Amino acid sequence: MKYRLLGRTGLRVSELALGTATFGGRWGHGADAAESAAIFNAYAEAAGNFIDTGDVCQFGQSEEFLAPLMAGRREDFLLATKFTNGAAPNANGLINGNSRKAMVASLEASLRRLKTDRASSAEESTATAPAVALTAGDTERPALPLV
Repeated sequence: MKYRLLGRTGLRVSELALGTATFGGRWGHGADAAESAAIFNAYAEAAGNFIDTGDVCQFGQSEEFLAPLMAGRREDFLLATKFTNGAAPNANGLINGNSRKAMVASLEASLRRLKTDRASSAEESTATAPAVALTAGDTERPALPLV
């Protein structure tokens, strides 16, 4: 695995991030828990350390699948999450969007599902912003550091 510095953070992250949007089946398709674990473990064994998820990924199920997979090895991964769209098909208008209230509610819910006390970064996820706008070495659009 090759690594790069993440902007000016000093963090060394793998050039390949593991996107977990298909971990779960709440969208009507995706990987079940066993398939998700196999994918995650293969990525970790290849020395990958950059996990990308979000509240909208399988309406939160992706984060629920990640929690036990990262248990006991949370420090081995940079965890990037997203907010904006919500963890339900018809999320309450007060807890989705890009307001501070929506961001805090989304991140708190993500942290509960992930069973962790922090995310490494957060990024808005909208139709006008790429779902994975934070990439290794991205210095043009700095992440909101939460570490």
